[in-house]
Amino acid sequence: MIQIQQFFKTIQDSIYNPKFYAGIVKQPISKAFKYFFLLTLFLTIVHVLSLSPILFNQVPNQARQLEQQIVTGYPEELKVQIHKGQVTTNVAEPYFIALPSQTASSSSSLDHLVVIDTKTPFSLDQFRQYKAYVWLTKDSAAYYAPDNAGEIRVFELAKIDNLNIDKNYVKSLASKLDPWINWLGLGLLVVISLGIYLVYSFRLIQLLILAALIFVLGKILITKLTYKQAYTVSLYAITLGLILELIMDLVSSFSGGVPNLPFMVTLITLGVVFFNFRTNSSS
Repeated sequence: MIQIQQFFKTIQDSIYNPKFYAGIVKQPISKAFKYFFLLTLFLTIVHVLSLSPILFNQVPNQARQLEQQIVTGYPEELKVQIHKGQVTTNVAEPYFIALPSQTASSSSSLDHLVVIDTKTPFSLDQFRQYKAYVWLTKDSAAYYAPDNAGEIRVFELAKIDNLNIDKNYVKSLASKLDPWINWLGLGLLVVISLGIYLVYSFRLIQLLILAALIFVLGKILITKLTYKQAYTVSLYAITLGLILELIMDLVSSFSGGVPNLPFMVTLITLGVVFFNFRTNSSS
């Protein structure tokens, strides 16, 4: 409990306490690193907790809805066989599978989820004409990359030796995946937590530049700091900027009305240094 209280007291001092800043330049830099990593861990936890209702409620519910729509939307008559990387079907081609209602959008330029055409040679122009997310060809599956609008990727089916897909197969696959949907939120929670903490860790590189600016600022304020001391100061002085950045991100995610300000964290950090060391230099 005492350590927790001391941690929050350090957060408060890092925002404004000239005597605190006068003392930290004499401390080992390892202590500043420890504080920085505890601070970013705390901010990561706060950020992730704000996402918990979405990750543990909305995401699994939407996944189940999409799963159900895929099962009900798969045509009763359609059978697809992939044997030694070659696709055959029992339907007239090209054969189109409609988008699930949850995915369909009037703003989308695509009208179909999948088109099956094993007769026509693949071409980008033909794919665009089909207006489908996926084109199952004779020996591959072409699709629009979800992370890059407009980019088309191709997955070769050569490694698939024997696979038969029909309505019963889709139902069976969905029943096997269904228990894992309960863990989807937790899995995303872990991945997002690691991602956010990694992003915070990259701030250490930004602080290399900030420390140089603080070193110059110290000369202006008649505060003699070595570069190492300036870097130590930056590990504390960035506190307010990171907190305000998190608050703005959370407000923006819920309201969508707060724009990101360029160099906000840098400017706030320099401001913290200025006001804390100006007091020291004038006393």
